[in-house]
Amino acid sequence: MIDIAITATIRPNVLKKTLTSFYDNCFTDYCYKIKNNNLHIVINVDPVGDTKNFKQYHMVDICKQFSNNVTFNTPRKPNFAKAVKWVWSNCKSDYVFHLEDDWKLNRYVDLTKLIDYLDSNIVSAIKLYKKTYPAEKPYEMFDVQYKYNGDDLFIATDSGTQFGLNPTLIKRSYIEKALTLMVDNLNPEKQFRRKNPIMKDFVLSHKYGIYGVPGDTQLVTDTGTDWRLERNIVKPKGSSFITWEKNI
Repeated sequence: MIDIAITATIRPNVLKKTLTSFYDNCFTDYCYKIKNNNLHIVINVDPVGDTKNFKQYHMVDICKQFSNNVTFNTPRKPNFAKAVKWVWSNCKSDYVFHLEDDWKLNRYVDLTKLIDYLDSNIVSAIKLYKKTYPAEKPYEMFDVQYKYNGDDLFIATDSGTQFGLNPTLIKRSYIEKALTLMVDNLNPEKQFRRKNPIMKDFVLSHKYGIYGVPGDTQLVTDTGTDWRLERNIVKPKGSSFITWEKNI
């Protein structure tokens, strides 16, 4: 079984499109295979976004359109790092599908195949890629060369910067250890880097993968950037990012 861990802001229309695309192209098929139509959705909704027209509970209501098994948190103050830690801490399954609220899955993904790779201990986390896949060697993605295993999986040759929060399937055992090392005042994704002395040994002790085949078109699309730009909202760069800011 998997849990779906979602970090979100108040954008119900964006979230509904995200969940629709992932259920249509991935989760519904997985539910059929495991004979369980109620995947556990764990969502943290930070109090930023379209706060003039919607409340945090509207985001929870969207989740309940897809599953009757929803665990949610609606904090009073936004904090991206705390949001990630909260959703991860409330996942109980062996595998966690980390999903932010603003992604579109463009085609079918066989989730059972990704789970098999995690079970085989080849990698500890598998990302879905947001760009066109390199067609030939060297397979470079996220500024690192990858090896292709010939069966829908690229494996990073350097683990120091390759864990990320793009749509990602993660072993819960990996998450449990990570939670003991994470802090609240830094961008959670940037914490998983070799330059972070607290995380270095842990990050380098694991392998990371990307699902796909050489030359393929982008598997997922970021739908949130245009939404933010239209509303003059910026995402601060670097390790200090823990909440959005209004661009004045």
